[in-house]
Amino acid sequence: MDKEIILSATLNSILDGVLVIDMNGKILYSNSIFAQIWTIPESSIQQLDEIKLIDLMLAKVSDQEKFKARLEIINNGSKESADEIRLNDGRIVQRYSNLLDVGEQKARIWNFRDITEQKQAEEKLKVFQKALEVSTDAIGMSTAQGEHYYQNQAFDELFGNVGEDPAATLYADESVGREVFSTIMAGKEWVGEVKMNAADGQALDILLRAYSIKDNTGKVTNLVGVHTDITEQKLAEEKLKVFQTVVEVSTDAIGMSTASGKHYYQNIAFDKLFGDIGNDPPSSLFVDESVGREVFSTIMVGKEWVGEVNMHAADGRVLDIFLRAYSTKDNAGKVTNLVGMITDITDRKLSEKELKRARNYLSNIIDSMPSVLIGVDTNCWVTQWNAEAESQIGIAVYKAIGQPLDKIIERIDSSKVLESIKSKQQQTLIKQVHDEEGIKKYENISIFPLIADGIDGAVIRIDDVTEQVRIEEMLVQNEKMLSLGGLAAGMAHEINNPLGGIVQNASVIQNRLTDPNMPANIKAANEVGVTMEQIAKFLNARQVTVGLERIILSGKRAAKIVHDMLGFARKDDGALSPQYMADVIDKCLELSTLGFNLKNNYDFKQIKIIKEYDENLPMVVCEVGKIQQVIMNILKNGAEVMQGGSIEEPIFVLRIINQKDENKIRIEIENNGPSIPEEVRTRIFEPFFTTKRTAQGTGLGLSVSYFIITEVHGGDIWVESLKGGGAKFIIQLPLAK
Repeated sequence: MDKEIILSATLNSILDGVLVIDMNGKILYSNSIFAQIWTIPESSIQQLDEIKLIDLMLAKVSDQEKFKARLEIINNGSKESADEIRLNDGRIVQRYSNLLDVGEQKARIWNFRDITEQKQAEEKLKVFQKALEVSTDAIGMSTAQGEHYYQNQAFDELFGNVGEDPAATLYADESVGREVFSTIMAGKEWVGEVKMNAADGQALDILLRAYSIKDNTGKVTNLVGVHTDITEQKLAEEKLKVFQTVVEVSTDAIGMSTASGKHYYQNIAFDKLFGDIGNDPPSSLFVDESVGREVFSTIMVGKEWVGEVNMHAADGRVLDIFLRAYSTKDNAGKVTNLVGMITDITDRKLSEKELKRARNYLSNIIDSMPSVLIGVDTNCWVTQWNAEAESQIGIAVYKAIGQPLDKIIERIDSSKVLESIKSKQQQTLIKQVHDEEGIKKYENISIFPLIADGIDGAVIRIDDVTEQVRIEEMLVQNEKMLSLGGLAAGMAHEINNPLGGIVQNASVIQNRLTDPNMPANIKAANEVGVTMEQIAKFLNARQVTVGLERIILSGKRAAKIVHDMLGFARKDDGALSPQYMADVIDKCLELSTLGFNLKNNYDFKQIKIIKEYDENLPMVVCEVGKIQQVIMNILKNGAEVMQGGSIEEPIFVLRIINQKDENKIRIEIENNGPSIPEEVRTRIFEPFFTTKRTAQGTGLGLSVSYFIITEVHGGDIWVESLKGGGAKFIIQLPLAK
């Protein structure tokens, strides 16, 4: 047989594709395997040159640039070359190139082998090896003779280096190790739980799966052990037993059902409350079935249901129950079980109702107290806030509770409260002053520390004593006025005696000097050698007669003033008497004209008085002294205001109007001083309100006047500010009381 035929047949029978190209690019030979690998018709290959063939091959390569670069290196003189080529269809071809040099004949031989399956097997082996390495099970391999040659990372971490004889090193009981070895050497699998020694000396619970690997003849070649650490699982099982015991003896009634609602477990407490409900759904226990359906639908979507419900007890009672219901799920998130934890709160609810009733009772008592009552804890945070506190301080209960005391009522010194709590001693702060929208207020603050066991804090009581202080001030003022009245009366009596002597003696002197018909005068004149006519001429020439008349007139006027002062200062016995208001007001005007205030530098005599009285005015039944006090106070205030306003021509207009239809007398006292601001007008009769500087007024004058008119006489008093300046005080008094 021809040698070429034999060579060709031989080359076609091998697994490699063969291509031979001479140095001129002529294709000398290619076998059928080459054509198969590159999917090029075998008959057309011999008709191609190197360039065209390379182009066909290049089109089938996925990384053409790399292919061309490698080809260029080979053509530039590399004798041998080997690499791998990935084709477009995913196959991997191994390429080997060698330079053939036989005498004058030079050529390059190319060998191509399809190694796709080999590569895939290698990849699978890598995956397998990776799986072994990342497995959480500890995997070890030994020869049939027991020589340990492989262990994965989990094995390393669990057991460390076990040497050449794992049976002696790993097993806590070597006899178990020998049993395992003999079993798998016989070709059987060994599965079970064993005790093994960890690398740190700890005894582990291990689930072992051991088996052997055989060759094609059935001979055991390798031994494999898969070790699962179930130590924590065993501990969990022990804990589960403890949990089951706790559930069983729990005072809460605990029941469990399947996802379909079939009841399968109840503990002892459940038995006592509800009895044995068999396989009935727990929803049958609910008094309101709609609540049961709501609970079931809630926990079936994986949510917890917590709340109070009513349930039927085994003895027929309706129980107040605090229910906590939830579901458990498998790894896929599917609901598998329903659990209900039931606490009987019937007795507690009854106690709460009684406690609530008692609290409401106490709260009503506290809220009905006329005093401000504030409870605080040991940090001075508000715990109680009664209705009077809300009313007076203006802060709602829900805003006050839980707030620092000094934040919501700054006028109380927290340090005083804390001191009282610490010392367990009551403290009382008398007549504490604070300003409330411009009004001076007085209050007594009492701090009562809580001294009961287990209760710490204090109760603060605030009593508004502004009215009490006002009355005390009025009493003091009245006492001062009474004292002043007594002093004035005494002074008047002391003045009256010498004044009477002056007037009387002045009248006697006038008679003895000017009466020409008095025998004693004539006799005395004759004895000294003069006539009464001569004496009269002398007296007139020297205006002695005029002087005597002035002395007598002034004395009588002074006597009248003293009489009026005695009348005003005389203690009022509170008796009502009919009076003409014109006379009362005129008397006040007379007394006022005596007024000259050096401090404020006003003289009432400089004020123009205009009277506008109705005719035929009826009498008014009143306490004349008190009415005079009101009129005098208004006149005095008006005079001071006009002086302070630098009015060039101060004027008082006094009107008395008979309001027959209303059966009242109306008194108007109008001045042309500055207007009264609205914010002052609305508060002018409030106790202690004053626009005067300190020490110039107490703020009680007009408030006392308001009390006299409204409370004592049943009348009305108010003030109006006039356009263009001035003010008008109006008093209305009933004609019959």
